[in-house]
Amino acid sequence: MQHRELPEGWDRGLPRFEPDAKGLATRDSSAKVLNVLAENVPWLLGGSADLTPSTKTRLAFAGAGDLSATSPGGRNLHFGIREHAMAAIVNGLSLSKLRPYGSTFLTFSDYARPALRLAALMAIPVIHVFTHDSIGLGEDGPTHQPVEQLASLRAIPGLITLRPADANETVEAWRVIMQLRHEPVVLVLSRQPLPTFDRAPYAAASGVAQGAYVLADPQGSALYSWKKTGKLEASGSSITEGIGTTRITANFEGTPVNDAVQITDKRAVAMVYRLLRDEGLFVGGSTGINVCGAVDTARALGPGHTIVTVLCDSGSRYQSKLYNPEFLRAKGLPTPPWLDG
Repeated sequence: MQHRELPEGWDRGLPRFEPDAKGLATRDSSAKVLNVLAENVPWLLGGSADLTPSTKTRLAFAGAGDLSATSPGGRNLHFGIREHAMAAIVNGLSLSKLRPYGSTFLTFSDYARPALRLAALMAIPVIHVFTHDSIGLGEDGPTHQPVEQLASLRAIPGLITLRPADANETVEAWRVIMQLRHEPVVLVLSRQPLPTFDRAPYAAASGVAQGAYVLADPQGSALYSWKKTGKLEASGSSITEGIGTTRITANFEGTPVNDAVQITDKRAVAMVYRLLRDEGLFVGGSTGINVCGAVDTARALGPGHTIVTVLCDSGSRYQSKLYNPEFLRAKGLPTPPWLDG
């Protein structure tokens, strides 16, 4: 515990959910996972800001108990309607090397924000369960409807925000959370039931640990078509060297790709020149494709997300093509004014 390590068998007995069109709310699947983990990890404890029946964060197994003056070993904490105080207390408990969690509705995370930011600055692995990630909140009305909260939480440096899409992703999200040693985390859960996906046509739910992946592919390669239609069909061509894959290679097989975008040579070349002009980066065509893919992904997701890509090749390999104005004009591709000089 003092080294923030997990006991042997900490993930023993974690549930697996079968495909179900109706499914269940991720707050409900989270409750099942949390109780299994808390039985396996004796120093996992927490509660809510007076919303335990709604956030489904009560530890219900035998012996869990409620913390009180007469029951100091209880593992269910009743923070009261004090979200900021709850988050601050959770920070303090983490400093003693316990693994604490707090919970409330997502819309009320605003009250806890100062302590959340402090946890990120302190690099302590506190857990916050924010439920009712929905505009359908019944009798509570618009005061309980989260709008900007998700984007604002994702914008806090050093804070991990996980938003599982079904019950099995919720299991994997908790698996990621428990192995964190220095990062505070927010787990955003739904109020309404969500379908439990049949994973056969898709990547495994364990891909949650790696985040979401978008394949950026040029024309002339079949991987874009493979992701979008399931068929390895290539169309068009590209000046980018090493491109034109028409098979699933061993290093690509099993990669949890969530989406794909196709980048034209015109866009990739323009991006290469922009990176050189504005950032001083002398890169090649593959990097141009990757950065264009990152731009497309950022525009699709909107503010509050972190997009990562790879600057994978140097421009020195492509001088005869990428920096040859005659070659580029013959291909109908743009050339910057300074390239002719």
